[in-house]
Amino acid sequence: MNVKPSSMPLVAAGLAVLVAIVGVALWTSPWEEDATGGAAGGPAASSEVKYDEKLAGSGKSLAESNGCTSCHTIDGGSGAGPTWAGLWGAQGAKGGKVDTAYIVDILENPPAAMASYKGKFSEADSKAIAEYVKSLAQ
Repeated sequence: MNVKPSSMPLVAAGLAVLVAIVGVALWTSPWEEDATGGAAGGPAASSEVKYDEKLAGSGKSLAESNGCTSCHTIDGGSGAGPTWAGLWGAQGAKGGKVDTAYIVDILENPPAAMASYKGKFSEADSKAIAEYVKSLAQ
């Protein structure tokens, strides 16, 4: 990695913030887990969840380009935030089932360990990200 000496304080500050965020996220998980290690409430009742592929693709691009996947895994692995694999239909940290309305709300009014995206995403963008999470329910 080529980092200019003049930018070293910024790099160090960024790493310190990242370490603090990860530490808080590990200490205060936004979603409770059940005994099997999955999100409480489990995946949606249906084993096959229908979703809009084009909208989910847009949501995937938005999630990747805005850093969502730096905290949330999509394969069931651990991360600073809960994995998105199988999250659709599970019980969310704020109560209620994880669905489009829940995700739109959590992007604007997140748990303490997560940054707010209020004003960053349009409602359509938030719905696209929700559709991407929905696509990972399989």
